[in-house]
Amino acid sequence: MAAKIAAGEVIDRPVSVVKELVENAVDSSATDISVAIASGGIKSIRVTDNGSGIPSGELELAFKRHATSKITSLDDLERIATLGFRGEALASISAVATAKLSSRTAYQTAGSFVVMNSDGVQSQGRAGMSQGTTVLVTDLFKDIPARFKFLKSEASEASRITTLIGCMAFAYPNIRFSLTVDGKQIFTSKAGAPLRETAALIYSKEVASSMLDVDSELDTPSSERHRVKVLGLISAPTIQRMTRAYLTFFINRRLVQSRSLSAAVESAYQGMLMTGRHPVAVINIEMPYENVDVNVHPTKAEVRFRDDGLVFAAVQRSVRAALIAGTPVPPMVSSSAVKVGAGGMEGAPPQTHYQPQNTSAQTINRPLSTDPQQSMPIGAVPVIAAQTTMLTALPSLRVLGQLGGTYVVAEGQDGMYLIDQHAAHERINFDHAMKEHRDKRVRVQGLLEPVVVQITPHQQSAYISSKAALAEYGFLLEPFGTQTYLVRSVPAMLAQSDPTKSLTDALDFLGGEESRQYDWEQRIALSLVCHNAIRAGKSMTMREMEELVRQLEETDLPHACPHGRPTMLHVSQAHLEREFGRRQ
Repeated sequence: MAAKIAAGEVIDRPVSVVKELVENAVDSSATDISVAIASGGIKSIRVTDNGSGIPSGELELAFKRHATSKITSLDDLERIATLGFRGEALASISAVATAKLSSRTAYQTAGSFVVMNSDGVQSQGRAGMSQGTTVLVTDLFKDIPARFKFLKSEASEASRITTLIGCMAFAYPNIRFSLTVDGKQIFTSKAGAPLRETAALIYSKEVASSMLDVDSELDTPSSERHRVKVLGLISAPTIQRMTRAYLTFFINRRLVQSRSLSAAVESAYQGMLMTGRHPVAVINIEMPYENVDVNVHPTKAEVRFRDDGLVFAAVQRSVRAALIAGTPVPPMVSSSAVKVGAGGMEGAPPQTHYQPQNTSAQTINRPLSTDPQQSMPIGAVPVIAAQTTMLTALPSLRVLGQLGGTYVVAEGQDGMYLIDQHAAHERINFDHAMKEHRDKRVRVQGLLEPVVVQITPHQQSAYISSKAALAEYGFLLEPFGTQTYLVRSVPAMLAQSDPTKSLTDALDFLGGEESRQYDWEQRIALSLVCHNAIRAGKSMTMREMEELVRQLEETDLPHACPHGRPTMLHVSQAHLEREFGRRQ
């Protein structure tokens, strides 16, 4: 029982098993590591390497808690250069699953194996195999239902493993990593490939080619032990993501999680990114081993620095320097170069963002006016039929004007309302998307020419798990090679958005932790609402503002956007009178 409790601190889901085994493989000086999982790793996990191997007489010993061949003296504990101890990983794994360890060293003519579970040795013997080690883990948490019931879906667990293998490929470019999921190989890195080439494999060629190199060293006069070197790639400000999931950090090539490092990177982008958007970064920080404590967390996912301020400053300065030196001026794309299909409008004003190729929308609830005097940009969001709402309904509002290009100023029976135009439009878009889906009248925008989209392994896992739901909302994709798809259609509300960005942002959201609190219908709708929403800073005509307010009044929850942020602030008449000294 004690072993299972201790194991729970290290092994909490399939990705924990993969992490421990892959790290052991890295420490064995392997140059080729392959991972194969079935049913998200819940049914089985196999990790094979061509490392130094384990002598046959030490296989059983490798499962003993605290047993290790990686520490030779007490001084090694002060400067841990390896990723983990076999005795920690294998003992924890065998306490919650069945583990078969097969291994052969260069000096043995044949390999050996041992099968272990929480009851001890189940079998052992000789095995024909090449040099290296293979660990097969089956029936994870079979005897621990309390842990088993907290696992996510198979696709979600596989996505976590996919992300991990991509991170390990970043950290160890000298090692070839491969991942097979349910018999299909979905990821293979190339040993010795440059970091940018690996980024192209994990993110996309377009993202990788636009990333900026970070390579700087912060030295202080005190001594060598204060040395901090920052290496890696960061995205140009034009590449933005909806979550922080694309911020990847390593300390001496050890994958870590750190709010401090995330804050250092994002502070370097201050003034360059939109609110709520985040950069892409792959950063390795090289520093003396004795300056970092890797044993503050059971899974070694978090670390503690001897001098937090020094590391924060080094990362912030390095990222900022790379941004200043390498950020390109974004090109302006004119709509005149865009082909317009049936239903499109010629002579549209030039835009500075991507313009899609449009065709007529299908199953339209209410056609938009084609009269130039009647049509408005806000009309891209079809009007929701008037309905009786709850007590959260807005009073009748009269639009007065716009403040700072961001807030609509309106007057009601009881004072003044400041309406956030972006948040309000998000609420309108969300309610409309949900209504269309419930009524099975989702409007689809076909593309005259399909758009080729390359997605990351993490995004692909999200797509596989949400494929049917995405199709219901209008995303029609066709496989076009490994991790590459042809986008044939998109939801009509995204007709004026970049289909590549719309899809990848949606997949990022669907694969992130934030989306897991919602059901699938809400997840898809939430992933779409931002793209067509009016941006802060956009000047609006009186007619556009009136239309926005009218549509907001017709929503069920007009006081908050679908993410929970307020859409408006109310200043009562009584409050105004008190502030102007008209009322005591």
